[in-house]
Amino acid sequence: MGHRIAIIGGGLAGTACAYVLKNDGYAPVIFEASDQLAAGASGNPVGLYNPRFFAEKTPEADFYIEAYLSVSKLFASFGVTIDHSPHGSMHLITTDDKYKRFAKMVENWGLPEAEMQIVPKEDATDITGIPLGYDGLFLPSSGTVNPPKLCAFYAKDIDVRLNTFVKDISCDDC
Repeated sequence: MGHRIAIIGGGLAGTACAYVLKNDGYAPVIFEASDQLAAGASGNPVGLYNPRFFAEKTPEADFYIEAYLSVSKLFASFGVTIDHSPHGSMHLITTDDKYKRFAKMVENWGLPEAEMQIVPKEDATDITGIPLGYDGLFLPSSGTVNPPKLCAFYAKDIDVRLNTFVKDISCDDC
């Protein structure tokens, strides 16, 4: 195993970082102040994943869409371990400004309909099974996971130090 790397915090960001580092040959150590992983906001029982929305195709938008598409595939590979449910997400278009923004996003991002599409309210109702009075932006690859289970999966076989509050990150001999 490679160099040891300290990670402060055992939520989604910390455990995901540790997972990536471990897969790249490093030896991450997670320091978590509480008595469990995902003790803060990452402790919610359900977490939605979808891309951050940008009307224009910018380098930042490219980053978020690639991250979204990658994590969609990654979560599918984890299976039921994380309560992954790739059911899609519907974002209602409640204003003209939102319609223009979403339409521009669909046009500029160039994703196939299998990844992103604007659907009329009748289709939005059929897709969700809920009577809706608005058109929607539908992301079929979006879905939900259980963040505490995802954190536990990410931290599998990683040195995790619970009840360890880091007070000082200075290093006299570094």
